[in-house]
Amino acid sequence: MLYRQFLKAERKKRLTILSIDRKIIEEAILLLQKYPTPNTFSLTDATNIILMQKYNIPVLFSFDRDFKKLKIRHLSILP
Repeated sequence: MLYRQFLKAERKKRLTILSIDRKIIEEAILLLQKYPTPNTFSLTDATNIILMQKYNIPVLFSFDRDFKKLKIRHLSILP
């Protein structure tokens, strides 16, 4: 199972699994409101952005072009 592989990688310090809480979700909803329709990024996408900001993760790897519409400082989108 994929989840077990993630847990094993986390135990070996190769991966960090980030948890979300109500505050993260509320911040993600505010981000969605900042970029109203016709945006096509989801609550999950917005949550990823909030987690990246909170944990100072500078690079997002995604083929989703909608992330490039966001003008967020210190965020690089690959490829």
